[in-house]
Amino acid sequence: MILVVLAIGCFMDLTLGTSILALNRHQQWVGGLLSFVVHLFGTDLPVMIFIYAILMPRYARLCSPATAFLLGAASYPAVHVFESWTRYDSVSHGVLSVIVVFLFFFPPGVMKSFLTMRTGNAWVHMWGFHAISPHVTVDTRLIVNDFDIR
Repeated sequence: MILVVLAIGCFMDLTLGTSILALNRHQQWVGGLLSFVVHLFGTDLPVMIFIYAILMPRYARLCSPATAFLLGAASYPAVHVFESWTRYDSVSHGVLSVIVVFLFFFPPGVMKSFLTMRTGNAWVHMWGFHAISPHVTVDTRLIVNDFDIR
């Protein structure tokens, strides 16, 4: 399951013009490794542990499977409501920010909840749908830029 999801995600990511393939070899290796480590410990593990290893089993015990699935899917955008691009300086900006966050992060939350509930394993979504694709395949160019890797 992990390999199938990972292969599909990597294929889709690498067809973008802004993928890791646009970088030179040194940037691919150093930036890719740094991106993997930074994202693994900075986002992947905390989100996977909090939402899919701690909250999802509790949702499943308290609710029906369908409700637990939707709560898990909605929990993913809920932890992203304070993204750097959100604005809460007015009511209209706040409402728009929450709407955009949920529109942007709910579909990946659905996939992660589905993989976790279907397999019974919180690790599946992290390795198949997060750690390599998109954090290494797409986000490496951001790490290369941020850390000025030549």
